[in-house]
Parts: sequence; C-alpha cells; structure tokens
Amino acid sequence: MDKKDLPATKGDLAELETRLEKKFASRDDRTSVKGDIARLDAKIDAVDARLDAKIDSSTKRLAVEISRTNGRIDELGQSLTRTIHQQSDRILTALDRYSKVVEADNRGVTLHGSILTNVQLKLQDHSRRIQALESGRPQP
Repeated sequence: MDKKDLPATKGDLAELETRLEKKFASRDDRTSVKGDIARLDAKIDAVDARLDAKIDSSTKRLAVEISRTNGRIDELGQSLTRTIHQQSDRILTALDRYSKVVEADNRGVTLHGSILTNVQLKLQDHSRRIQALESGRPQP
C-alpha cells in the first residue's frame, strides 16, 4: 500500500501544521491581504471614475439631443400655426365671397318678388280694363 492511501496520523498533521506556520509566518499574510485590498480599492476607484465620465458624457449628449428635439418641435409648432392661419385666412376670404354672392342673390330674390307683385297688380288692373271694355262700360 502507498502512503497516500493510508489515513493521516497525528504526526502527519503536526508536520503539516509546522510547514504551514512557517509558510505563513514568513510571508506576513496580513500585510499581503491589506495590499490586495488597497489594489482592489484602487481598481474600483478607477472603474468608478470611468463610469462617472461615461455617464457625464452620455448625459451631455442626451441634453444636446433633447435640446435639438425641442427646437424641432418648436419649429413644427410655429409652422403648423402659420399654416393654420393661412388656411383660415383662405377660408374666411372664400366665406366672404360666398356671403356677398348670397347677399346679392337675396337682393335679387327680393327685387324679383317685388317686380312680380307689381306685374301681378298691373295684370289685374289690365284684366279689369279688358272686362270693362268688353262689357261696354266706361272705365273708372
């Protein structure tokens, strides 16, 4: 049987403990761990600074793009307002023309009605005169 296959003895454990104590005593692990922590802290600070820079850059780009978009929205609003005013002016002009035509037609209808009334009165008078002539009576 090989020594690796046998269970560890107290002597084996004592020997391992001694070797480990020598190894860690010579290296001063506490200082090493503190150094590792300091290096990790420095790396974290560097990553934090890079992220802050990227966030600031992204924020500035977004602010610029938002400003441009707001400008375009304002321009579109002004253009839409101008277009609405132009269209409303055209509509009002057309309505004015139409109302003038309607007024003229109304005057024509009124005049036409008056003329028809006069013609009807003259026709009645003419009819009365014809009847008087046919009956042989003198006209009043």
